Amino acid sequence: MTLGTHVAFASVFYLGGATLFGYKPDLIGGLLIVVTSILPDIDHPPAKIGRLFWFVPVPLERCFGHRTLTHSLVALGTLAAVTSPLAWIQPHYSSSTVCPGSTVIFSMS
Repeated sequence: MTLGTHVAFASVFYLGGATLFGYKPDLIGGLLIVVTSILPDIDHPPAKIGRLFWFVPVPLERCFGHRTLTHSLVALGTLAAVTSPLAWIQPHYSSSTVCPGSTVIFSMS
């Protein structure tokens, strides 16, 4: 998946959740979705996020390969743990872990 498809899938789930659960999407939630949806590609040096953080993807790819560690339930659980305090600010910010989880599932298929 490319940056655009990661963001598109995550946005669909975020906006679909807004419709389904009745919360109002906002800029912060949208930014969280964009950032967390492109994080799984940090293990791929040619990816935009891999080029931005050039010192991270090469060791990750050498040790684990592409679409292994960062496209796993371990990474999703870590992201959930890191972003869970955001749910205290706005409950729907917890979707910042659900939406990237959907892109991880779609990119593995």
